[in-house]
Amino acid sequence: MNKKIDRNLIFAIIFFALFGNAAAQISESSAESDFDNYERGLTQTSTATTKPVKKMPKSPAPRKIKLPYKQSAHKPKVIPVEKKANSGLPGIKIWSERQVQCEGQFFSAAPTSIFTTGDCVRLRYKLNFEGYLTIVNLGTSGNLKVIFPLEEARNLVYPTSENYLPNEKGWEFEGEAGSEQLFFVVSNKPLDKKYLDDFIKRRSLTTEDSSALKIYDRDLVPRSENNSIYVLADEQKLEKAVIFRLTLKHR
Repeated sequence: MNKKIDRNLIFAIIFFALFGNAAAQISESSAESDFDNYERGLTQTSTATTKPVKKMPKSPAPRKIKLPYKQSAHKPKVIPVEKKANSGLPGIKIWSERQVQCEGQFFSAAPTSIFTTGDCVRLRYKLNFEGYLTIVNLGTSGNLKVIFPLEEARNLVYPTSENYLPNEKGWEFEGEAGSEQLFFVVSNKPLDKKYLDDFIKRRSLTTEDSSALKIYDRDLVPRSENNSIYVLADEQKLEKAVIFRLTLKHR
């Protein structure tokens, strides 16, 4: 009896060792798959080719036959061609890189990490659709500043581009411990400036102990994978805007 239990226990351990990791990897890759599949669906073109149709010799006209009954007209059944839905979800991917004491190489780090004063941090972001992005910075001083787009530049972002924020050199955290709060406004249509201004005015200043990532839509849940944050939504939500705040903390 004990041998049987031991044998079953060993089998269970082997099973979870082999298939548990695989299941975890599938789960972990879900946000990345949704992001990549949507972008791939936009750029993928049909590879089907059509063969030239051979001209057949014209057949003689059929003889007219008078039927003893009236033949009903037959209409061929039209089967509607269903448009294949684009798999995945549109949205934004954000990841960060840290440079120790602003020297040497940048290393990958989760955007929600707590960074060290004296380090440099740069964010990278990518949309998987052609959309509009505005990023507003709320600094430790409480001042609001639009950091993307710069000046009068367009805020249109293409899915083929990866972008640095604020630039390739990043931010240097200096002075006392604090936080830099970044408001991301993502949409698939141009946003009215008044809408953005009204949104910012409605937001109370957040505190140091506030969550590192907050989405202003309770139906949306951010997904974190491999030091990257994904905020994905359906196209209908993006017609208005998806708005969230990312807080970079340093001590």
